[in-house]
Amino acid sequence: MFTRKNTPELVGMSAFAYNTEANLMMPDLIFRLNTNENINKIYLWKLINHSLFRENIKSLSNGSSKSMSNISKQRLMELSVPILPIELQNQFANFIKQVDRLKFEMESSLKELENNFNSLMQKAFKGELFN
Repeated sequence: MFTRKNTPELVGMSAFAYNTEANLMMPDLIFRLNTNENINKIYLWKLINHSLFRENIKSLSNGSSKSMSNISKQRLMELSVPILPIELQNQFANFIKQVDRLKFEMESSLKELENNFNSLMQKAFKGELFN
């Protein structure tokens, strides 16, 4: 998903949805980007959001107000995307998936630790720990 209208800093930012419904309706301010067999979707997502590539995206935007920039579909189609061999893109995408899975596991573990800590603190203040 690609935001076509936002502040100059955020216009063109993208997000990746691993699972979507078949007939998903999207607002007109978001483009759904589809790729062919030459581009891995995760590679494209990370490329679009990378700080070194952001200027290419920003240069496509226009608008009378700098508080809200816009990218048309026609201008987006002018974007030149570096295409690495698909094997490298797939390796990169697999690495990203592994990192995301590890981040999720770590966040879950941290949440469990926080819950345990909060539970112990409640028991300690109620005097339940030392009875």
